[in-house]
This record gives sequence, structure tokens and C-alpha cells, in this order.
Amino acid sequence: MKDAAAEIPQAPGKRGVGRPRDPELERRIKASALEVLARHGFSGLTLERVCAGAGVPKATFYRRWSTPREAAIEAFNERFEHGLIQETGDLRADLLAFSNRLIDLYADPVLGPCTAQMSTEAKFRPAELQSVIEAQQMRRRHNRAALKRALEKAGVDPGLSAQLILTTLNGLAYFSFSTGRSATHADFKQLIDKLLKPA
Repeated sequence: MKDAAAEIPQAPGKRGVGRPRDPELERRIKASALEVLARHGFSGLTLERVCAGAGVPKATFYRRWSTPREAAIEAFNERFEHGLIQETGDLRADLLAFSNRLIDLYADPVLGPCTAQMSTEAKFRPAELQSVIEAQQMRRRHNRAALKRALEKAGVDPGLSAQLILTTLNGLAYFSFSTGRSATHADFKQLIDKLLKPA
């Protein structure tokens, strides 16, 4: 007989069902893994540093993950689940809120550097970062479908694809982070108005 838990779809990088865990302990370990990655990169993402940062012995870590890389990837995917469009019926407000969430994610002193590390690693070792790539693709599909629905409901045809609009907003948010030239709320509002202007 099949285990019912095996039938439940899991997001990329999520672990299967096991014995009950201490959420606070896991939170500390994952936070430490991201902090070590942000500070030292993948080459410096060691078990010793992660455990020291979380204040746990190695045995505690190994009961949850096989490698620090696994813990960092799981934590990264969870944090970026916030990078989704929330549909309220106000198209411009939803896109502006989405853009602000991207800015917050990239501007985070830990998550921002981790994003750069993940992007670089995914280019050269895609197999090892497959769950990050899959999670990113899932977010893009969600956001593209959400924006298409919102455009149709609002009766707006800007002559641009939903993907191009999202790529432009994400590009400005990431450019703002990578160059230190912070785009303002007004900048995004102006850009969104231009992108949604009927063709």
C-alpha cells in the first residue's frame, strides 16, 4: 500500500515527511546557512560555520540535512516564496506591491548576497541548483498567469506580454540592488504606468 504522504506534491527543495521537528531550531540552522553563504560564498559554506552560527552540534544538523548546501537552498527557496503577485483587483497597486517586495528581498543584507551567489552557481552548476531553478520557474509561471488574469479583468492591453512586464520590473529591482542606486516608489509607479499604457 502506498504511503499517502508520498502523494502530496512538494515544492522544489522541500524535504519529505519525517518525525516532528523543532521549528525554532530549524529556523536558526537555515538562517545560519544563509548568513554563512552571504558572507563566505559556496566555497566557504562549511558545516562548522553553519553549526557555530546556529549554536547546534553537527549531529543535530545531520538529522535534518546531508549538507550545508541543502539547508541553504531550502532556506533560500522559502524566503523567495514572498516574491509572488497577490491579486486584489487593483492592477497597478498589485504590481507596485510586487515591485516593493522584490526590492525588499534584494535589499535584505543576507538574502541579497545569497541571490547573487545562487545566480552565479546556477549558471555553472545547474544540476546542483536544480531546486532553486525549479522554484524560480514556478514563481514565474504563477506571476505570469496572475498578471495575464489581472490584465484581462482590467480590460488593459498594453501591447506587451505579461512576461516582458514582469521581467522589466524585476530587472529594475535587481539593478537597484546590484548597483546601489535605489529605485524609488515613485520610479516604479511611473514605470508601471508606462508599461500598462494601452498600445
